[in-house]
Amino acid sequence: MKHKKVTTAQKTKYHWYKMGQKRCPCCGVQLTWEHRASSKRSASVEHLVLKSHGGSNHQFNLLVLCVNCNADRGNSDWFEWIEKKQPAKKEWLEQKFISAVEKYYDGSSQTNDIAKRLSPKDQTSVINFLKKR
Repeated sequence: MKHKKVTTAQKTKYHWYKMGQKRCPCCGVQLTWEHRASSKRSASVEHLVLKSHGGSNHQFNLLVLCVNCNADRGNSDWFEWIEKKQPAKKEWLEQKFISAVEKYYDGSSQTNDIAKRLSPKDQTSVINFLKKR
């Protein structure tokens, strides 16, 4: 019997589902967890640090949002988008991003290479956020 490979997105969705996530942390909509569902309420994996900004598919850089919020963010800077969106879990979402970025600066050569590729906008956002704390 041939087994299908489980994707990172599937593992991430399963992780958050098992952790008890029921709603999108940005808009609060009740998530649906069906595989390949196309509803606006479908669970969708979001990269905190976008792949186009040097982000990876590692679990620390992934978060589950609804399809609507994921599409709404697009290629936007995380903090600018959070500021515009004003979600109920704003502080938690900001901290998730900071935690993801910190993982890129853990001292290993592989993650430091990724950190160097973070967009200047992402780097500036992190610095500005940390100054506010």
